[in-house]
Amino acid sequence: MVTLDKFLARENKSINTSSRRQSRPAKQLTATGPAETSVNLRGRSLTVKRKRCPRCDSYNIRPKGYDYRRSTDEDVRILKCMDCGLRFRENILIRKWRREILPEDIIIKYLEGFENLRSLKENLSLHQSVSTIYRRIIESAPAYPSWRELLKMEEVRKAWGYVMGLDTTEIKIKGSRYIFLFVADIPSKLPLAYQILPSREAKLIANVLRKIKASGYRPKLIVTDLAEELLKAISEVFPGVPVQRCLFHLKYWLNKELPTKTRSKHMGKTRREKIRMWKEVKKRILSIALAANKAERQRQINEMLKMNLDDKARDVMRRFIEKLHY
Repeated sequence: MVTLDKFLARENKSINTSSRRQSRPAKQLTATGPAETSVNLRGRSLTVKRKRCPRCDSYNIRPKGYDYRRSTDEDVRILKCMDCGLRFRENILIRKWRREILPEDIIIKYLEGFENLRSLKENLSLHQSVSTIYRRIIESAPAYPSWRELLKMEEVRKAWGYVMGLDTTEIKIKGSRYIFLFVADIPSKLPLAYQILPSREAKLIANVLRKIKASGYRPKLIVTDLAEELLKAISEVFPGVPVQRCLFHLKYWLNKELPTKTRSKHMGKTRREKIRMWKEVKKRILSIALAANKAERQRQINEMLKMNLDDKARDVMRRFIEKLHY
């Protein structure tokens, strides 16, 4: 038999418990829009972005536990879309958002004025990794016209200045060595051809130059580094066109043959005199290359021949004079 005192005590206890539950702020989600949600958390009202399903873009998703990732040594929340039933990791939404904010013309931005992808990332304040930026460039590259298509475009053909520059450089792809050939119109700075070749054979380079010639391009002057394979291909495809040596490659060749940069603090007197002589020879050779006329050029050559040079500097001078007509 329940007495009145016991009944009132039990009712009072239930009332106190319900009042405590009601006074405690609950985590309530009130939809204020399709993309934002107002969250009441411990008496504070916050507005957060709602997550969406990557398959059907539905906001009706629920958490379904965690998945341990060994690569990052952390647990990643698993979400489930209650509309289409897709289960996905929470961080997949972050990667999708980061991919969408990359500029559409990222290839053009990279080619216009950046030396590498890291400088592009820093200047544009991109959050993606260098590998992600590289993959986007590779994926977007096929959408741009090839050099064969550029040769047919009328607006490109009108900008040609008919001074051709070509060069080759060695590259490595998956452990194998290849040759990258680049041909451009110097006045307009427009590419004429860019091709990866298996070797430096002159016939392979000549095949590319023939395609440029077939498009109607007839250069008035060709600038190159005087490599033997390039000279042979040029004489075969464009006979009679004057060839000029590139000043940049001349400086590179001089620095390679006569290195004058040293950081040794205990350099001997003989070494100092040799470096001083090599610097003077390099200065004279560049002055001869930039001479205004043949008379001034010959005068400077005669003065250089009178210099007291070692065998290395004299050999460089001899090879330079042999190709001076370029």
